[in-house]
Amino acid sequence: YATVVYNIAASRSNFEMIFNTVILLFVNDLDEKLLKSLHAISPEWLEKITSEIATSFGGSARTNIQCTSMFHQLSTKNQELDMKVQTLECMRVCQASRIDDMERNQAEIIADNTNLQKK
Repeated sequence: YATVVYNIAASRSNFEMIFNTVILLFVNDLDEKLLKSLHAISPEWLEKITSEIATSFGGSARTNIQCTSMFHQLSTKNQELDMKVQTLECMRVCQASRIDDMERNQAEIIADNTNLQKK
């Protein structure tokens, strides 16, 4: 909320507002990626530091940090599930191709047997 209010107050034109918004979105994305990297590199240290920050700011900050941490964990799990879905989709396509090949081979064998029986 504060970022939006500041952006509106500081911008003198629509162009500046869009420009500032793009910069803010970039910085926010960079911040999230840095947090994910820190979580991957040293989750214990990150938990210790976030606990210290939460203690210094009170309970509401602790809740916010916990929610952010849970969101990142869910996001990671979601990415893992997406990769598994893609793998399963590839396997399904391969199996469908194999079934098509088998059906073609079966049709050829039946046609060959019919020709042999006629002779």
